Amino acid sequence: MLKRKIFLFLTLQFMFFYLNAQQKQELETIKAEVINIVARVNEHTITHNDLYQRLFRTNGQQVLNQMINEFLIEDEGKIQKISVSEKEITDKFNEIKNQFVDEQNFNRWLSSQRITPEELKSQIRLQLLQNKLVIKAKGIKITDKEIEDFFNQNRSHFDIPEQIRCRHILVKTKEQAEDLLIALKAGADFSIMAKAKSEDPATREKGGDIGFFTRGMLLPEFEEAAFKLKVGEISEPVQTKLGFHIIKLEEKKSARPAKLDKETKSKIENILVQNKISSAIPEYFDQLRQKSKIEIY
Repeated sequence: MLKRKIFLFLTLQFMFFYLNAQQKQELETIKAEVINIVARVNEHTITHNDLYQRLFRTNGQQVLNQMINEFLIEDEGKIQKISVSEKEITDKFNEIKNQFVDEQNFNRWLSSQRITPEELKSQIRLQLLQNKLVIKAKGIKITDKEIEDFFNQNRSHFDIPEQIRCRHILVKTKEQAEDLLIALKAGADFSIMAKAKSEDPATREKGGDIGFFTRGMLLPEFEEAAFKLKVGEISEPVQTKLGFHIIKLEEKKSARPAKLDKETKSKIENILVQNKISSAIPEYFDQLRQKSKIEIY
């Protein structure tokens, strides 16, 4: 195979001087396939080997260590007879997903991370398995006093801000929005109109219902108009980069100070556990490596 590639390359070089301009271009394409050129910049070329070498120098060791650690975790889980259930994976997956306003935004985030839902679930499983192993190995526990101290030191972070729940109808033009507004003021049902006319696929089938949100979660122009409304009130057309919105305020929850209730305690406990796990991880992996057979070439 190597001889064939060398012979082909030399033959192409010889033929190059006898071809017209169009044939030269065709030949350049063939040569690129032979020597694995991935890009050209003026008279310069970048090959697969150039790209690989640069990537390996910048991220290679980090990626290699991560892959080694993943195998160490898998093996230690089997030794300790510790596993992660599908329910645990699904619950964590949904917890991450629910941090986004809608599924469309969640999918955009997945695309930006260049990861599929299944790959995310695989990462979640490894993360949860690692956490369980570290907690067991290091005997990590959180006391009530630690929770209370953390709450008192960070009380403002647990205060619950004002929340509102809206419906909206999204259309492309101001004229469309104004026509909708006339129909709504004449008594048309907002939910039915949203299902029929809205161009927002994430909320259309829910009658335009966005759900509860706080300031800073949606587009600034949308929020500014929505938070000014009274419950049951419908806005004038609001322009954003997505188009024109008609907004209806459905519910409003006033801001309220935090309380150290069961839900808040659970959140704080998770934070403290994660902090202790993060501190323990370097030493934990050092111990795993010492008792494992690892050969790096």
